[in-house]
Amino acid sequence: MIRIKNKANTNALPFWALILSFIIILGAGHGIIPLGYLEILWLNSLFGADDFAFSSGITTGVCIALIGQIPLLTSLFIRDSRDAVWFQVIGVVLLWVSLVFVDSDMDTSIVSSILLASPFLIVSSKLLYRIADNK
Repeated sequence: MIRIKNKANTNALPFWALILSFIIILGAGHGIIPLGYLEILWLNSLFGADDFAFSSGITTGVCIALIGQIPLLTSLFIRDSRDAVWFQVIGVVLLWVSLVFVDSDMDTSIVSSILLASPFLIVSSKLLYRIADNK
C-alpha cells in the first residue's frame, strides 16, 4: 500500500512536471518551438482553423503529450493519494513517450534534445523516484 504523508508536498513535483512539459524546447526547421505551442497549433488544426503542417511522428507525439498532461493535471485535484500516484505515473510515462516521438522526427541531435528537455526530465525523474521510494 502506498502511503503519502503530506499531500501538499506531493503536489509540487506533478505541478512542475506539468508546467515544464509545456515549455520543452524543440528544434523545428531553422528555429525552435515549445511543445505547448505545438499542442495549441495541433488543437487549432483539429477544430478546422488551420492545417498542422508537421509530420505524422510529430503529430502523434503532440497528441500523446496532450493526453499525458491530462492525468498529471487530474492528479493535482484527486484526494485519494493512491489514485493520484497512478495518474502521475501514467502522465509522466506518456509525456516521456511523446518526447521520444517528437524528438525522433525532428532534425536535431539527441544530445540537444535531451539538454533542452532536461528540466522536465529531471523533475519527472524525481517525481517517479519519490513515488517508487514511498512504496
